[in-house]
Amino acid sequence: MAAEGDYVHGDKHVYPAPDTAAPTALRALPEAPAALFGRETLVDELLSVLSPNGPRVTVVAGLPGVGKSALTLTVAHQAAKKGWFAGGVLFIDLRGYDPNCTVGLEQAVTVLMGELGIRDEDMPPTLDGRLALYRSELATRAERGQRVLILADDAGEIAQVQPLIPPDDAHRLLVTSRNSLVAPGFPARLVKLEELSVAAAANLVSAMLLRIRPTDPRPGREPDALGEIARHCGCLPLALTVVGALLADDPGLPLAPFAEQLADERTRLEKLTFDDGRGMPVGVRAAFELSYARLPAELARLLRLFTAHPGPDCHISFVALLYGEIGGVAEAYAEPAAMRALLAGLARTGLIAEQPTGSGRWRMHDLVRLYAAELADRHAEEDGYHQAVEKLFFFYGAMLRACDSHLQGQPDDAYHAIVPDADTALDWLDEERDGVMALGRLAAHQGQLDTMDGFTTFVQAYLYRRGLFQEAADLSRLAADEFRRVGDVQAENRALSDLSLALAESGNAEEGAALQEKVLESHPAADPVDKARGLVRLAAARLLAGRLDDAAVAAEEGIGLWRELGDRQSEGLAWNTLGTIRQAQERFQEAVTAHERAEVLLAEGGDPHAAAKVRRNRGTALRALGRHDEAIDDHRQALAMFQEFRDTLEVAESFNELADSLNAASRIRDAADARRMAADGYRSGRAKEDEARARVLLGLELAQLRDFADAAAAHERACLLYQDVGDPWGEGWARGCLATALYESGRDEEARDAWLRSAAAYREAGQEQEAQLATTLYEKLGEHLAAKSRKRASRLLYTRLKNWFCGRGRPRGPGTPS
Repeated sequence: MAAEGDYVHGDKHVYPAPDTAAPTALRALPEAPAALFGRETLVDELLSVLSPNGPRVTVVAGLPGVGKSALTLTVAHQAAKKGWFAGGVLFIDLRGYDPNCTVGLEQAVTVLMGELGIRDEDMPPTLDGRLALYRSELATRAERGQRVLILADDAGEIAQVQPLIPPDDAHRLLVTSRNSLVAPGFPARLVKLEELSVAAAANLVSAMLLRIRPTDPRPGREPDALGEIARHCGCLPLALTVVGALLADDPGLPLAPFAEQLADERTRLEKLTFDDGRGMPVGVRAAFELSYARLPAELARLLRLFTAHPGPDCHISFVALLYGEIGGVAEAYAEPAAMRALLAGLARTGLIAEQPTGSGRWRMHDLVRLYAAELADRHAEEDGYHQAVEKLFFFYGAMLRACDSHLQGQPDDAYHAIVPDADTALDWLDEERDGVMALGRLAAHQGQLDTMDGFTTFVQAYLYRRGLFQEAADLSRLAADEFRRVGDVQAENRALSDLSLALAESGNAEEGAALQEKVLESHPAADPVDKARGLVRLAAARLLAGRLDDAAVAAEEGIGLWRELGDRQSEGLAWNTLGTIRQAQERFQEAVTAHERAEVLLAEGGDPHAAAKVRRNRGTALRALGRHDEAIDDHRQALAMFQEFRDTLEVAESFNELADSLNAASRIRDAADARRMAADGYRSGRAKEDEARARVLLGLELAQLRDFADAAAAHERACLLYQDVGDPWGEGWARGCLATALYESGRDEEARDAWLRSAAAYREAGQEQEAQLATTLYEKLGEHLAAKSRKRASRLLYTRLKNWFCGRGRPRGPGTPS
């Protein structure tokens, strides 16, 4: 029978209560960081889970060095200051990833019992006895209303912490781990911690420097360099604190040169190491090594092979391609279900993540990638690393050819099963664009110029379709540099010709034209096919530069050369270019004739997709001649052809041209219906700027139909789109049109605000005349509201509005011929 005051555990262990209380360590927390940056929402979330209604166990998991300990210590200190845990706030560092000094369960429970006031001589001799006493002490405190918080830092596995779960819902166990720690019977809520934003990362380094030296001028003097440093650190708190220590240790080192040093991926991990003089360097490589050392062989190999894909993320199908049947690996690993299980296993360690969840796309932090790439280089032969890269090149190349064939209107039946139509092609390219660009650069870096050339060629149509002219220019410039390096003049000139057109399309028309002229002049004896292609591209660049007469000369010369070569399809495309130039010259009958000639030639060549573009262009010229019915008919025919191809963006463009022709024929309601279809098509094709313009025009057409509420909604959507693409000119135009619709809807104050915001947007775009007009309209509307003279103000508003906003939207320009 236990004596009064004894501790009783079950029916087996009875330990006498101590005569005197042992010292306790009920505030055993290490010091929290001086400040947290970018974690405010997570602090609030964790405080909520520590409340009386929260879960008993919470695991904060994430990449090594992501700041788990800093976050949980901050939260634990705040909870203690609030008086939430009168029974004690305990701390144990489990060192779960250090193979030399991992804290075992018996040691952990002994430490926690000591913090609870249990003396060494009162400790039961067995682990079971100590766990029983630990739970009993927590239960007793719960009965007294004394809640306890236990912070178990750096757990390596569930077995380290599961026996420490408090027996009562009043207490809380807060765990940090690199692993997710998910298992049956482990009742934990999981909180995943990601890297910081660039702004928060820069603030962390700045605060560290100023805390050490309050007069340090570098953060205020070099904010851009500070942002670059944050990006090179991958916004990982461990890397940022190492950087802060390095910079604080050398107060005379400017930030910009240090950022340039970090930009070199080959030495970045070395730079992100700080030697504190005790022979234990602190840095990200050391942190990653502890995680890597615990990986099973199959996950270690997966981590290494993951780096064979150079893109920012990798779809599960390509991970399977990298991992399957290389180096004797079982074929089963190439199956999606098995592959996902492997990826999920690696993700539990924090070294990769699926983003967004459920997407099948897996991402590795930049610094982890550098570390894993070092490992991959050492294990390349045994992993089959180079064969994996070749598989990627082959498969991506095949997909690019299949997608390009659809975008060019000549689908390749050999790939129909995987790329059945243009929509599928665009979806795949949208998803894989970064990977395609990265693989093109990798091929150039490895000297595989044929592969690089293929990637550059087959991705061009997509990049132009999406308006990604700068990316097209970057690829062409890279190709030109590599071909110049190996002395392939002909291939270099082809790449420079591609570059000239990309430059022209990206807003550098004069530069593009000058480059194409230089290519043609410096190699007069060039291959006639390259020369003919260059002439037509020169015509396009001159057209975009507004040099219309010179553009026509180049186009006519290109037509003649294609005719001599007997390439009737290319001649047809050149005639189409000339027709577009004639439209820009307002020589519309000649434009119609040129487009008709192009249509005949393209029909002979069997390119219905290009023929559809020509038919649409001819309709535009007919509209300018006032031949509205013929224009509408041409646009409807082009629309039907593109619908057959299931080409979303070309369908949208055809609806847009049809709407213009219906509008010109005063068929406003039909025009609005077509315009809405165009805007929705652009939206489906993720062509935001085109959608924005279509929404503004739709709003103007709805306003003519007196449907001002829907007109305002269309203009509001356009405003958001122009903001999203960073086009203040377009936003100013859209907000001016919005103001009129709001005004007519009786929403006067909102209309005034729209005029004011229109003026601000125009001013940001450097369009002072338009900004001043919008300001004037804002003021006049205010005068009207004060005077209550609606009719007079309305007349003034609409006179100005028709001339400047509704009738003077941004011109579309001649554009590049299809």
